Amino acid sequence: MTGASQALIDALPQAVWLVDAASLRVIAANGAAAALLGCEREALLGNAALTLAATPEDLCFWHDAAEGRRERLASNSFVRRFDGQTVPVLRSIEPLQIDGSAAFLVAMHDRSAQLRAEHELELAAAELAATLESTADGLLVTDLSGRIRHCNRRFADLWALPDDLLALHDDARVFDWMRRSVVDPAGYAQRLAAIAEATLLQASDML
Repeated sequence: MTGASQALIDALPQAVWLVDAASLRVIAANGAAAALLGCEREALLGNAALTLAATPEDLCFWHDAAEGRRERLASNSFVRRFDGQTVPVLRSIEPLQIDGSAAFLVAMHDRSAQLRAEHELELAAAELAATLESTADGLLVTDLSGRIRHCNRRFADLWALPDDLLALHDDARVFDWMRRSVVDPAGYAQRLAAIAEATLLQASDML
């Protein structure tokens, strides 16, 4: 490949390598690809695309490519590092022409940090749910935009919220049920609006 083509993939922020469509071997790669795979860039060149595949989807793609199919692929996947470990990635593969020859452009974005953050968020949510369930008070947790994040069983019992309604995760229907359950629906709506404007306000209602 030409120096201009190599310079182009070197300038890309994500991990990128080119696979020759005839041999299905890596013919070029950038520094980000070497870092993702845990190797020197030169060590990546010449490797068969199949050796980096870590999922049935990728294996099928490269087997189809060996039979002459030129398709696109984009999804969450895994890639196999040189040390044998697998890394979660957002992977895309695009067929293209490089210097007059057919090739595949493989681009990957490491999702490890994202998945760790999501896992930590799930743990925090589980801890919050356990804390809410352990209290004797009825608690409904919303974000600052008013979306329901959690309510404990005591809260559901106090408001007689049906389980099938809670299972829908439909905030509007839950709030409508609560509005219709109070003695003064109009006043209740006004107090909720006031709380939305100033989140430290307190209010009371009668069911």
